[in-house]
Amino acid sequence: MAYTSGLGGAASAYGNANQLKEKLPTRQGYEKSILEDGKTVSKGPSFTSYLEGAFQNVQDVTHRSERMSIAAAAGKANLSDVVQAVNDASITLQTVTAVRDKVIQSYQQIARMPL
Repeated sequence: MAYTSGLGGAASAYGNANQLKEKLPTRQGYEKSILEDGKTVSKGPSFTSYLEGAFQNVQDVTHRSERMSIAAAAGKANLSDVVQAVNDASITLQTVTAVRDKVIQSYQQIARMPL
């Protein structure tokens, strides 16, 4: 297993995040504002719906990996499919960890700001 750190690891995590973003539904959870004249304007997806979609995708990838591993143990799955599913789950976990670390780092920077 190769160890990646620094810019290579960051680039890999960024690429994984883009892959996850592409898998999310494009019109899910759009917020709408009703203007005074009664017209409706779409503001784009809410942050909450974006996170819900991302977490659902993470769960789907993880569950698929688990199902494939169980099927392989029972002798009912193709080995290459199992390896692909486990690899997808690993990449997803690395991406979630990188995003979590970035959120914590951002919070710490905000907490250090003088008022």
